[in-house]
Amino acid sequence: MDYLLQEDISKDDSLILIDLFINDIRSNRIGMEPYPISLRAVNWIKFLSLLPVGYLKEYNGPSMITKINDSLCYQYQILEKNLEYHILGNHLLENGISLLFGAFYFREYKLWSTAVKLIAHELNEQILQDGAHFELSPMYHQILTDRLLDCINLLQNNKVFENQGSLYDLLVHKASLMVRWLEKITFSSGDIPLFNDSAFNISPSTIDILKYACRLGIMEKISDMEFEFSDSGYRKYSDGKYELIFDIGPTGPNYQPGHAHADTFTFELQIDGSPAIVDTGTSTYNKGERRLLERGSVSHNITTINDKNSSDVWSGHRIGRRANVIVENDDPRTLSCSHTGYDHMGYRVYRTLFTEPERIIIVDKTIPNRNKLRSKYLNKETRATARLHIHPDRTLVENGQTITVDGKTDIVFHGNSKIRIKDFWYAPQFNQLVKSKVIEVEFEDELRTIISIRDA
Repeated sequence: MDYLLQEDISKDDSLILIDLFINDIRSNRIGMEPYPISLRAVNWIKFLSLLPVGYLKEYNGPSMITKINDSLCYQYQILEKNLEYHILGNHLLENGISLLFGAFYFREYKLWSTAVKLIAHELNEQILQDGAHFELSPMYHQILTDRLLDCINLLQNNKVFENQGSLYDLLVHKASLMVRWLEKITFSSGDIPLFNDSAFNISPSTIDILKYACRLGIMEKISDMEFEFSDSGYRKYSDGKYELIFDIGPTGPNYQPGHAHADTFTFELQIDGSPAIVDTGTSTYNKGERRLLERGSVSHNITTINDKNSSDVWSGHRIGRRANVIVENDDPRTLSCSHTGYDHMGYRVYRTLFTEPERIIIVDKTIPNRNKLRSKYLNKETRATARLHIHPDRTLVENGQTITVDGKTDIVFHGNSKIRIKDFWYAPQFNQLVKSKVIEVEFEDELRTIISIRDA
């Protein structure tokens, strides 16, 4: 019920929708699961706190106040008894944040005590050293950063419990790390890379989050904070005309990689502040072919072998065998690494990235280990394919081994055996698919891709 906080919805319409929800609550199985309760209860509390004093009495008398409060209390009892330890991750952190809002709303110490323990444990578990949320989805990182800022706002403006200081200090520390990471992972255009389960227009934008952090005094705390991408596994390279964000991270926490994609070594590239090479994105969480395709390796800017997935994604939010990354060189201009995603087939995949002014070089290698080749792959044809997914606003012109993008970026391939330009569906938002072009390049042992950016 995020819509309760829209600027263009009337207070009366919002109250009608809350009333309808309460009347139907016992038949709303999904709505009464812990995660929806966590999000909805915070929205109700925010909405109610914004109503003018006495508005509810004028609307429908004391009975409406009692009805809403009784329902909120009932929902918090369900939430408190069904915390999502079976799912963990962002769900459990959202549970704790919602209990915190409930504690302040009802002035309930028991909710406060549970919330403090849960939030403290999960923040220390879920926020990595460089400030990234451990599920490694920039979209969920935006959502949770905004949630932490809400908690800081709540504690700054409500002195209810005696021991608020320690939680406040922890929230400020973790939020500062998260804001700094978000600021660095965001392109200068304001876009986040659509790595793992990410989509636009679901979470607050980075610029809105930075403005919120500034109002709360968080930006002052991070202005002198040193930053370096580390355990999140993301790397960012900027050089005048372009920005490139590269993924050498894990698939997420080992016990909860539900939002991970089989995308090890993928990247996104923006040129002159606009997207050029993009991640396919996420259009749905519904189980099915589309969900499997968007999570699969062929939907990312990486090398595949026989179009198999580098990590074993399955169902809607499941993953089995995972690709592990070995970093050989990681400096400001060069990144060289390999991953184990195809070791079970007897192949190790290597990618080296060289970043220069106005030029990017990517070297991909697939090296077989015949001692480890499984019998079904021995003496059989294997096909390595590198892909580059192009943003739908870009225009491609093919000329032999060179593909020119928008007349000013040349992509040249060396070592390829075949180049194809095919259609794919770009998913910038949930329930949105836009036709665009993907460059597929087959090669045998080594492929060198040179991206040269010049003035038009």
